[in-house]
Amino acid sequence: MTNEATQKQLLLAEKAVLEQELKALETAHKFDVDQLRSKVAIANVDPAPFFESELTSAILEIRKQFETMTDQQQQQLQNYYQAKVSALIEYHQPKQPVESPWQTEKIREINRSITDVRSRVNNLQMENQDLDRQITDLRQQIQSTTYQEDQRLIEEQKHFRDEIDRLKGYINDLEKYRATLEEEIRRYRLLLEGGTNQVGLRHFAEEAEKIMNRGRSLLDSLNLRLMKNTSGPVGSHKMHEVTYSTYYSAGVGAAISALSSSLSCVDSPRH
Repeated sequence: MTNEATQKQLLLAEKAVLEQELKALETAHKFDVDQLRSKVAIANVDPAPFFESELTSAILEIRKQFETMTDQQQQQLQNYYQAKVSALIEYHQPKQPVESPWQTEKIREINRSITDVRSRVNNLQMENQDLDRQITDLRQQIQSTTYQEDQRLIEEQKHFRDEIDRLKGYINDLEKYRATLEEEIRRYRLLLEGGTNQVGLRHFAEEAEKIMNRGRSLLDSLNLRLMKNTSGPVGSHKMHEVTYSTYYSAGVGAAISALSSSLSCVDSPRH
């Protein structure tokens, strides 16, 4: 260890000497450059083109020499310390002890335990792979079921939409029929009631009902008069004619009443 420290001190001293020499060279070079610059300044000449290449080459040369010496010293130190470390490792490395029967048996037990553990690990890996396959199958089944359910829902949705469209069309047709019927009712109401310059059928029905009421009253009075003043076959024949006329007038009156009821139905918005 003393030799190593001495060698290290020598190398550090050499490095310090080289650094001092390098500084001295730089100082001397700087002094020379300053003198040349003063002379050039007196001559009024630009020194940059003259000193640029020379200064660059000098710096590169000095740096190259310094790096070469540093690499050599570093390689020497590395080889020296590597040899020392190898010697120390070889000196302090323990020798292989002789195994006893107890140690041999213990090693065998440990090897058997390691073999058993490896076997169990392999079995667990196989079970894990089997479980992974089952999980993959279940995921595929779930995806398939989900896809089928989605398709079924899409088909049902399409069916319901088609049904809604059909019902909407049916409702639109009913609306059209309702509008058509309302227009027809309006036209019939105008026809029955009459327009601005026309007389409707209601007026004719009311006038006919009035006429039939007057005729019915006249026929009734005539019938009573004949029943009082006539007798015999001739009277029976006339009574038959008057009764027939009464029945006829009653039928016409019923028809007029039915027409009036129809007119009132047309006037109602519900019908």
